[in-house]
Amino acid sequence: MNLLDTLPINLESSNVLRWVFQRDANAITCKLDMNSDRSFEMHIVPHWDVPASVIEHFESPADALLRHAEVARLLRENGWNVTGYSASPRGAAVVN
Repeated sequence: MNLLDTLPINLESSNVLRWVFQRDANAITCKLDMNSDRSFEMHIVPHWDVPASVIEHFESPADALLRHAEVARLLRENGWNVTGYSASPRGAAVVN
């Protein structure tokens, strides 16, 4: 059994991973969702300008996770700090 087999597929999409970054008074959410067809979407949401959000689509869970890691690394390298995260299908937040 792999990770995908443990996630619910009866929902339109389910949260796989969500990190919230903060720098000064600004926050960005970078989240990864799995769709019912087992494709993935990564959402990058700047809280101060939600219409500027970006959604990237992936067929492979590995590609989606690698892209999430790349974005997270770039944000941290540019002074953003992780202030909250979740890693469950229910998306329960954990705050540092």
